[in-house]
Amino acid sequence: MPDTGPAADRRPAHAPAGASGPVRRLPTLGPAGRRLAALLGAVLLLLVLVFAGVTSQDHDSALEEGWAVAEQAALGAAEHADRSLAAARLVADRVGDAMRRDGPGAFRDAGHADFVAILRHAPQIEALKVLDAAGNLVASTLDPSPPPASFADRAYYAPLRAGAVSHLTPMLRDSASGTWFFSYNRAVRDRGGVLLGIVQAAMRAGEFQRFQRTLGLGERGRVGLFRTADGAPLMLHPLPGGLDTAAGPPPAARFAPTAAVLRAAAAGEAQAGRFKVRLPEGETLMVAWRLAGNAGPVLAAAALPRTHALASFRQRLMRNAALFSIAVGVVIGLGWLVAASLARGAELRDRAQAGQRDLSAVLEATGEGVVVLDPRWRIGFLNTRAAEALGDGADLTGRILWEALPELVGSPIAAICGQTMRHRERAVAEADLPHRGRRFRVESHPREDGGIVAFFRDVTEEHAAAARLAESEARLRQVLDNLFVFVGVLAPDGTLLEANRAPLEAAGLTLADVRGVPFWDCYWWAHDAAVQARLREACARAAAGEASRYDVAVRMAGGSRMTIDFQIAPLFDAAGRVTHLIPSATDITGRSQAEAALAESEARLRLAQEAAEVGVFERVMPGETAHWSASMFRLYGLDPEGRSPLVTAGEHLALLHPAERETHAVRRAAMRADPSISRFAYEFRIIRADNGQMRWLASRGEVVRDAEGSPVLVRGINYDVTDRRRAEERQLLLAREVDHRAKNALAVVQAIVGLTRDADPEQFRAAVTGRIAAMARAHNLLAREGWDGAELRELIEEEMAPHRAAAPGGAERVTLHGPPVALGAGAAQPLAMALHELATNAVKYGALSTAAGTVAIAWEATAETGLRLSWIERGGPVLEGAPARRGFGSSVIRNTVERQLGGVVRFDWPPEGLECRLTLPGNQLRWPSAAEQPRSGG
Repeated sequence: MPDTGPAADRRPAHAPAGASGPVRRLPTLGPAGRRLAALLGAVLLLLVLVFAGVTSQDHDSALEEGWAVAEQAALGAAEHADRSLAAARLVADRVGDAMRRDGPGAFRDAGHADFVAILRHAPQIEALKVLDAAGNLVASTLDPSPPPASFADRAYYAPLRAGAVSHLTPMLRDSASGTWFFSYNRAVRDRGGVLLGIVQAAMRAGEFQRFQRTLGLGERGRVGLFRTADGAPLMLHPLPGGLDTAAGPPPAARFAPTAAVLRAAAAGEAQAGRFKVRLPEGETLMVAWRLAGNAGPVLAAAALPRTHALASFRQRLMRNAALFSIAVGVVIGLGWLVAASLARGAELRDRAQAGQRDLSAVLEATGEGVVVLDPRWRIGFLNTRAAEALGDGADLTGRILWEALPELVGSPIAAICGQTMRHRERAVAEADLPHRGRRFRVESHPREDGGIVAFFRDVTEEHAAAARLAESEARLRQVLDNLFVFVGVLAPDGTLLEANRAPLEAAGLTLADVRGVPFWDCYWWAHDAAVQARLREACARAAAGEASRYDVAVRMAGGSRMTIDFQIAPLFDAAGRVTHLIPSATDITGRSQAEAALAESEARLRLAQEAAEVGVFERVMPGETAHWSASMFRLYGLDPEGRSPLVTAGEHLALLHPAERETHAVRRAAMRADPSISRFAYEFRIIRADNGQMRWLASRGEVVRDAEGSPVLVRGINYDVTDRRRAEERQLLLAREVDHRAKNALAVVQAIVGLTRDADPEQFRAAVTGRIAAMARAHNLLAREGWDGAELRELIEEEMAPHRAAAPGGAERVTLHGPPVALGAGAAQPLAMALHELATNAVKYGALSTAAGTVAIAWEATAETGLRLSWIERGGPVLEGAPARRGFGSSVIRNTVERQLGGVVRFDWPPEGLECRLTLPGNQLRWPSAAEQPRSGG
């Protein structure tokens, strides 16, 4: 390497004498400068256009986000109105039923407990009042014994009196408590349309206020419910203040729906919409409205200040402005740097003409540290790497090496350099520099001027890596020799060259037993010709450059078997030729057994899920696709075979009952937004895909969240609860039916006692007891069938059981003949009474009063003609025609069959015995009918 001389002599040829350093100048850039200026202007113009576009987009996006918040709040308020008014109607219906049954005074005195109990099932209703037809207060949940008061002058009384079904009052303020409320007023009429009274359900502001805080509008948001008829406010958030409690309803809110909105909502032209309101103080409100789906006359509106919606836009604008300024600064700075680089290029060209190219090449091109020493050990040049390695980056040019770096004296580096300096020969060595804590490889070369050039390369990391590699290889060999992991080396033709210790010892072999043997003929594989053939094929494929991997059973010492995960892969040289084959294997006997056990466990779990009809789902958030089990698909009426287990949110939504879809969307939004939701349990309706049936499903599961509370996984189970839901509905109806039947039974017993005439107390008791027993037997049959009806044959057998003793000769005294027929719940007891009277008459006066008398009971039934039942007596006393007067028994039969059941009774009195024929209409039967099947055979 030529000697470049001291740094003080390296000065551009054009530098003036006596100058302290090189003179920098910016030459004229010419056409390149003009192109640079044009490019810079174009970039700045593009930045301005991008800034304007982003600003406009951010403005529109912020407004749309504000509208979305208002619309979500309006949806929530509408759903809340639906629930509140549905609860009010339910409560009004229940109270109205009691008033129709017991009159307006049903809730006075002791009735108040029932009155209050109704509200436990309607938490949205905070107060309930009952007025009579004259508008007088009868009962109130606020005061069990309210003082007399008239509400006939209230605005809602006149329309309800005139025939309206219900009326919603505008927002009012209670004079006693000062709280705001609105009420749902329902007229209660009897079947003739006569007004019995009015039920008033009050919904107060407190419950509404608690709900509105969950809508996400913030402190400046506003929510209200309004009547669609006239826009009168029903409830507002925030509440109006400073109004006189006696001044009536508050003025319409400043975000109340416009007349055009009210007309569109009332006409059914729109269910939701938007409009803006500019307030007198200059504020603009963004108002979203939605017509309550079930409430009908109620419209929910949510307002958000436009300035509040644009708050995020202002933040984005400031951020974009800052980024734009930075970008402009960067572009201008880059332009200046490019211009400076152009100027620097000219300067470098000038310096290259002065002979500095070789030094720059040495300085920047070499990957090693370079030090140039003259014969007097003066440092003529050192590059950056050498300066960093020896002197912490200091410029040591022009200094004596031993003075600049005295720690090198006596070091191996000094010895290498001294050898080259004295003997003029190349020398190479590696040495540690303790003061640097590093290890260097030093290579010194003599120079023509008597000096030397030394190249330094830091090999600290290489040396440490080599040591670590050797240690790692030793550990690896030790691990491989102590674990059952087969690793070997084969020649390309499949001959075994090397193998680790573990598989040899496991098979009772030594390396000498298998070295030089074809791999497939070794002891491990020789137990099975098919295994050998597959291994021979795998070796051939590896020799062709293709790896193979499969599970296989191999033979160990003593002939035992072990399952291994076997792999054989080719080893290539730099030219891409296969030089060796590398087989490896690991013991997976335990894993195979575990996999078999797991597969069996999963099969049992799957069978349990299918038997219990439990569907399992899992959704990774924030994705919209869920994984369904096979039983989950079957719950929805889908065939899981041949389809992906992944179901999108849209596909799931299409399977839900239309009334459940909005609720489902609200639930999913709540799971995302509310970190407190960790578990969920709710029931919903679906429409099965295979038969279109509506079914109820119960969903139970959990929401797994990360440390920030964001949902990462939703998983759970679904199962069919349709039968349970129907059973609950049936149980409610059954309770009502039992109550009704009990009252009817008491009334019938009272009638029996009152109409039974007999001077003999014992006969009176027997008559009454027998008739009540007939009722009880029918009652037992109905109770056993869940008050759903009773089987005719079983009813007759119960009534005739005491009289079915065999006649002389072994013949039955009572014979039954007819098909299976199920009576309606309302027909069982009356028909049982009629049969009891016929049997009692036969025992006293007819066929059953003699030992040889018989009774034949036959019937037939169709859905069109109803039930036809005949009672034929034979073998009793000879009759002389119809009796002179109608007895109590025949009166009971006619009253129960004809008056209660709408049937027909016919009595014939031939000498041979009584013949009675009963006919019931088809509506008194549960079966036969067009939609039912028989419960049991005859």
